[in-house]
Amino acid sequence: ASDATAQLPALTFRLAETMPQLQLPLEQLLLPPTPTGEREFCVRAKSFRPEGYTPKQVPLVLGTMVIEPFVTVFDMTQDRHRVGMAPKSAPLSAAEIEQQHGECAVVVSCTGQQRYVAASNSCEDPDCGSRYVQELDPESRVCVPTEGFRVATLIVLGLLAFGELLFQELHQRLPNRIQRTAARGRNAHGLPATSEE
Repeated sequence: ASDATAQLPALTFRLAETMPQLQLPLEQLLLPPTPTGEREFCVRAKSFRPEGYTPKQVPLVLGTMVIEPFVTVFDMTQDRHRVGMAPKSAPLSAAEIEQQHGECAVVVSCTGQQRYVAASNSCEDPDCGSRYVQELDPESRVCVPTEGFRVATLIVLGLLAFGELLFQELHQRLPNRIQRTAARGRNAHGLPATSEE
């Protein structure tokens, strides 16, 4: 194993609460290197959640690479359906497990609308481009309205305010103009002027 894979911790688990603890060296889950030399884990998250799973629980498909470090027995007789596992090699001591956990990377802290990606222990910025007239603020890491949208909003609000003022002015002047026009029409036809009660 290379230095990078030798530093990978072991995953500890139990098949049941009363069963002994088993250890799965994570280097056992590494796929062969790609042509570029990159390696990834043979772990896939299911795209659906079976009944009873909460949104934070993600079912994983681990495949047969998981059972390679174990002697595994399947009992598929009627009404049994059991699995037994035992390690092929001696398990790590408690001190070795603690040392490996201490070598794990510290979980990064995300800010703003960033989303934590556990697979890479990194923060992913929100996709502000998928939202209309928004962009990513580099300091707060949140989606904010673009400068153009803010200017356009101010212009529209200004036009609406101007239109409201103009409408109020017309609303006040129009009745007076109608009365003056009506009075001129009556005078032109020789009709007596009327006064409103």
